[in-house]
Amino acid sequence: MADDLEHKQPEALIIKRGRALVVAFVALLVTVALGLRYAGDSQAAWLDRAALSLSREWFPVPRGLALAVISVYDPVPLTIVIVLLAGVCVAVGRRRVAVLMVAGPVLTGVVTTIAKPVIDRTKNGDLSYPSGHMGSAVAVAVVVALLLISLFGARRWVTALAVAVPILSGAVIGLAMTVTNYHYWTDAVGGFCVAVAVVLSVAVLIDSWPSRESGTGRLPGWGARVGAFGRSSLGRDAPTT
Repeated sequence: MADDLEHKQPEALIIKRGRALVVAFVALLVTVALGLRYAGDSQAAWLDRAALSLSREWFPVPRGLALAVISVYDPVPLTIVIVLLAGVCVAVGRRRVAVLMVAGPVLTGVVTTIAKPVIDRTKNGDLSYPSGHMGSAVAVAVVVALLLISLFGARRWVTALAVAVPILSGAVIGLAMTVTNYHYWTDAVGGFCVAVAVVLSVAVLIDSWPSRESGTGRLPGWGARVGAFGRSSLGRDAPTT
């Protein structure tokens, strides 16, 4: 019976939760630091001006193409992308990744929406920090990265690809927003960090939920899972407290 339970256990979204939480915490610190620095501002900082100048000089992306990239992460297209990717996750048997594919971008959007009036940084009269478009793009990319690891394992090339996916996604949307002066560059950085912090935190939370299929959940500080009848998946009696 223990073998059956072990077989039914869903794969964890995060292999090393401690590292994921450290990354999420660092991302949160960067978000807060930038928010405090630019709270109430309505002008581009020197970093924003430098990023705008360099991006237009080194990457002269046509404005129409850049705006098309940005529009992918408008509410309606983004919803379609999320539904399609969640469907792919379900089709390949990764239900927890499917849950994260929906919850991650949605909660990232909630956080960026709430944070904007609190920080009150504006661009042309509109609240701008942190960028919701960047947050959405990177949130989806982080979940895709976790899906890749779930499907192919934590091999070096898979891990490298998984790290590259959100970075490249953030670079593309960030470049598009900077070149068109759609957002300040620091707004994009803030949106990137919000997405990383939110998605990794939600992934760890989902991993901590008991499994319906096996009736098991993780004990804090224990590597084994504990079944509904108090016996670990390794076949030993679970310690009582």
